[in-house]
Amino acid sequence: MIVQIAFWKEAGQALTRHRWNLLWVAGCGLLVVGCAVNRTAYRTAGIAHVTADAAMTAWGNYVKEFHPPAEAEQKVLEAFNRYKLAELALIDSAKPFGTAQYDKNAFQASVGAASAALANLVGIIQQFGVKFT
Repeated sequence: MIVQIAFWKEAGQALTRHRWNLLWVAGCGLLVVGCAVNRTAYRTAGIAHVTADAAMTAWGNYVKEFHPPAEAEQKVLEAFNRYKLAELALIDSAKPFGTAQYDKNAFQASVGAASAALANLVGIIQQFGVKFT
């Protein structure tokens, strides 16, 4: 039980560090006025982060109360890790905006992958009957 709580606390701390990275990218995006791509990256990543944060908080509360089997926790952990990787890819694809290395198609693919990873994470958590408040 202590290991489970420590893991979800660590996952929350990792998500907080991830939030600062997203804010950094968003801040860079706000420097370029009128840039629809950076505004899209900020909104997409920001909304996704709030949703992932709420989903993981709800999952942590569910784990504390109902003690699901280790297989369930592993499934959520794998989905969360896929989500984190997709968000990092989204951040990386937005960084070169305004340079010759920027690839609009790669950015759009990253947005789609991050959205799909988030939907997968939320769907897996909801399979266990977790309610989001």
